[in-house]
Amino acid sequence: MTSLLSISTILFYLPVGCAFIPPPPRLSGSTRKTGVSYLPNDDEMEYWQRHHYWEEEARSREYLQVQEYSDESPVGWNDLEFDLLTDMERQFVEFDQLNQNINEPMSPPPLSQRPPLLRRPGPGLVNRPIPIQMLRTNSDYPGREVPGPQWSYLAKEPLPFEDAQFTPSQRITSTILIPCSKNSNDESYQPHVVLDDGRKFIVETIIDDVIVQQDRHVQRAYWLQSQISTAIHGQVRAGTILRKLEEPIEVKIPSLSDNDNEEGSWTLIEWEATNEHVAVKQMDWGHILNEGQELAEDPIKEVACMEYMKKWMMATLPSTATNSGSDDDRTIDASTWSHILVALDILSDDQYLYTVMPYCEGGRLLDRIEGKNRFAEPEARYWMHQILEGLACLKEAGVSHKDLSPENLLVKDGNVYIIDMGMSLRIPFVNDRTNERSLIAPQGVCGKWYYLSPEVCVNEQPFDGPTVDLWAAGVILFMMLTGEPPWEEPKMTDANFRNIAAGGNLMQILTARRAGLSLDAMDLLQKMLYMDPADRLSLEQVISHPWFSCVDKIPFV
Repeated sequence: MTSLLSISTILFYLPVGCAFIPPPPRLSGSTRKTGVSYLPNDDEMEYWQRHHYWEEEARSREYLQVQEYSDESPVGWNDLEFDLLTDMERQFVEFDQLNQNINEPMSPPPLSQRPPLLRRPGPGLVNRPIPIQMLRTNSDYPGREVPGPQWSYLAKEPLPFEDAQFTPSQRITSTILIPCSKNSNDESYQPHVVLDDGRKFIVETIIDDVIVQQDRHVQRAYWLQSQISTAIHGQVRAGTILRKLEEPIEVKIPSLSDNDNEEGSWTLIEWEATNEHVAVKQMDWGHILNEGQELAEDPIKEVACMEYMKKWMMATLPSTATNSGSDDDRTIDASTWSHILVALDILSDDQYLYTVMPYCEGGRLLDRIEGKNRFAEPEARYWMHQILEGLACLKEAGVSHKDLSPENLLVKDGNVYIIDMGMSLRIPFVNDRTNERSLIAPQGVCGKWYYLSPEVCVNEQPFDGPTVDLWAAGVILFMMLTGEPPWEEPKMTDANFRNIAAGGNLMQILTARRAGLSLDAMDLLQKMLYMDPADRLSLEQVISHPWFSCVDKIPFV
């Protein structure tokens, strides 16, 4: 390669109006000399005729889905191609040549040794046929030793979740006590204030926005407040937990009339607002029953999955991960340990289904990515490590999320949580006597296009649940590190997908874009985003990758 760099580039020039053609690689017996004009010999002319024919054939294919090399395709790099590269790109080319002498004519290497070739615009560079990877590096992929066409014989339907249990509840109008805010400076707001046990409370009547269980012994209710976001079957609202007073108090509420002679009324107060906040997903039963069958996201299955995960987490949660407080405290501890957000309560009345979740004040991970454009590698590593821990818990519990995306990742107190289990599936097993999981039969194309794995997108072959989730995590990591998705859709019609997932050229492409990523980061991304699921790293292999060798809690949290 040193001799190649020392030789200056010489170009053929055609008459005005014609494109210039880069010189061919040096062939045996060439008359070419450094710095001296020359005419190509017969071998070189024959090479260019064959090369030009191969280029035209490649361009004529609408989608380059050919998964074999042409015997006449140029395996080496010519001078012009090499001179167009940066210093770092040249290092990759040197690595990709597998120590072969590119100054000598070469026959195509065996499939297992063919390096991915850089595709970028420029004279002499054309789209080359996509090589077959056949790495089979996923140590955990079911049936990875079995040829792809036979995978369908290994597939099973997902296991059902147990039926969800809803706690009967009702919406009521109630007058409550709200602790006075020390920072309340709104002089136009003059609420009625009372004292109880030496503390000041605002007395406020909440009309039809208090949810309480239909149990006279219940000690907790939820005050529904402003809308946080919309949901497929309703909306997500901010809420405050209400605690029942040990002894109801009677308060005289002043009259709202302008008549000073009109006395107020005495009101019995049973509920006091706490400083504990929740997010309540409020879903309309009519919408669920009438249109739910036509939508991929199933709120009934989501509730059933959360109940299943909550039971699994409570049984698996190590004693060191909880303070053994109230049920709410244990649920929150389990969510923090597993990085999976499960419900504190699941309530239902005649009109709505409610899932009550801990409130995550940090918002969506997507908003953080968009706010910063991209993350530095330490920050991306910090968040991704937690996401992988969540996927590890899902995998151990035998669940595939199937809709992982930055929109479904929430942040609270420096922790990230996986939410929205409406498309989740229970993973089937090969048989009842083993924990070896089975591939899942095609379930239709559903989810967000950026994060769909190609095997789900095609919907013609079985898929592995944890592998599908890990693919989505790879796309999320790409977005965190670059600020943009790797492709529009995971299909061969998408040029970026062809180059990265099918062609294996992620490292070359990001280097050409000056992405500024470390070699370990690019290596990990590529190995998470191969088109063939058996070629990708497993979850355990990803967590053990050198890029994750140091994960620290750092100041950005």
